[in-house]
Amino acid sequence: GDSKILELVRRSANDGKTASSLVFERFARYYKLFRNKQTNKNYSGLANLFVPEPYRIVRKKTAKLANAIKKVKATAESDNDTESAKLNTHLLNFLRRKLNWFLTERSAIQESRIVGLAWLKATWLIDKEEEDKPWKGFDVSMETADKVLLAPGTTMTEVFEGRIKWLVHEYEMDLASLRKNPNYSEETLNILES
Repeated sequence: GDSKILELVRRSANDGKTASSLVFERFARYYKLFRNKQTNKNYSGLANLFVPEPYRIVRKKTAKLANAIKKVKATAESDNDTESAKLNTHLLNFLRRKLNWFLTERSAIQESRIVGLAWLKATWLIDKEEEDKPWKGFDVSMETADKVLLAPGTTMTEVFEGRIKWLVHEYEMDLASLRKNPNYSEETLNILES
């Protein structure tokens, strides 16, 4: 039952980490370059100069890209979803304005410019929702690339098309917060605690 599911998630997370280890090493190297830390010298001499070009270029292009996004458009998955996509487009743009997601979007753009990948996570926080303002329950946060693990061999095209075998999102949550969630039974919480 639950122990088999938990083992499947653990094994999937380990497979995802193993498959992504080379990618994460490349990301770490790109971050060092972005932060103006030279990874290896390709010359010998007295000078230890390193021109911080990656930082300047990434920041400049991030600003241009972020300012170019005027609105978000939801795409219909089939002909039956056209009206739903229009409604979701209006909803997403309303939430972007009301909740000021622009800094989060800019962070994701910058992350994707540095390492080539960024994830935005949309969640619903019931405790932040207000009776007159239900949209305050929505939250969007940026997740770094090393917190989202995909099945070995998965391409980003498959992710965008929704054709992935599995995805593991690593995040930390304390048990006290999980106990407030009615979707977790006491038995499940005991498994997580062990």
